[in-house]
Amino acid sequence: MGLAHVRTACPHPHTFRAGTESAATGGAIRPCILKHMQERLQKYLARCGVASRRRAEALISQGRISVNGNTITKLGTKVDSERDTVALDGKVVGPPDALTYLALHKPAGFLTTRDDPHGRPTVYDVLPAAYARLAPVGRLDGRSEGLLFFSNDGGWANRVTHPRYGGEKEYAVLVNGNLTSQQLATLRAPMVLDGYRLNPVTVRIIDREDGDTWTAMTLTEGRKRQIRHMLAVIGKQAMRLVRTRIGPVGLENLAPGKVRPLTEAEVGHWQKPPERPQPEDVEARPIHSQRNVESTASPGVGDTDTALAGSAAEARRRDNE
Repeated sequence: MGLAHVRTACPHPHTFRAGTESAATGGAIRPCILKHMQERLQKYLARCGVASRRRAEALISQGRISVNGNTITKLGTKVDSERDTVALDGKVVGPPDALTYLALHKPAGFLTTRDDPHGRPTVYDVLPAAYARLAPVGRLDGRSEGLLFFSNDGGWANRVTHPRYGGEKEYAVLVNGNLTSQQLATLRAPMVLDGYRLNPVTVRIIDREDGDTWTAMTLTEGRKRQIRHMLAVIGKQAMRLVRTRIGPVGLENLAPGKVRPLTEAEVGHWQKPPERPQPEDVEARPIHSQRNVESTASPGVGDTDTALAGSAAEARRRDNE
């Protein structure tokens, strides 16, 4: 069942919950009393939705965080969320009373930002006003469309976006013209882009539309405008780019500009420890040449799946089945 507010799921063992429903008490709220526990300051800031842990570390180092009126610049400082008062630039911050998790079908033409100095439309122009305080989890560029999460749970957002926790993101991409076997092989290989070796990308053809090619591309990392830059390497461009899946959560039939609450099971997928623990900071391996773009590839097999009839929506539907 869809849950707009997940109050009973407690991903952080030191978080005081308003209470849990108990079958033994007829569904009444049973108080949940937890011991005082300390946590690292950057983790607490992320849980408050202030910033990601890495960004929170920068805020601490810049002297913008205070605890009980004392400026903190030492990383690793611990706080007690029940007893300590934490402030950013003098403004007290704290965890939300209720954690909220939403999925939005972002339309093309909207920026993933709260405010744009040039007055261009943003995702907050389509997000219902009741959710205006939620933060986007990751981003899609202005021309891209599709699945975008929003939440006020900073720790959960970190798990969704951090490479440490793995996970796939899938996109339906309309590429201009046809794709040759060699072009497909180049996209699938560990491409070197802007001095970094990217993880291999799964690419398959799913449909044709007016001489252009719909492809399904699955990424395990998300460098800025990665797909657009990869296509540029082979002399192609994305006519449309639609994110259709994040981990186990699919776009499915969610209409453009509409939102839905994530289910408890969907939220819980990122509350579990990573299946294969990886180093804390996972970065693509740097390559000596910062401007060279190269790839090692051999022609692949199965370059074309059975052609799909219909529009992009049909392509996405078939791809999610």
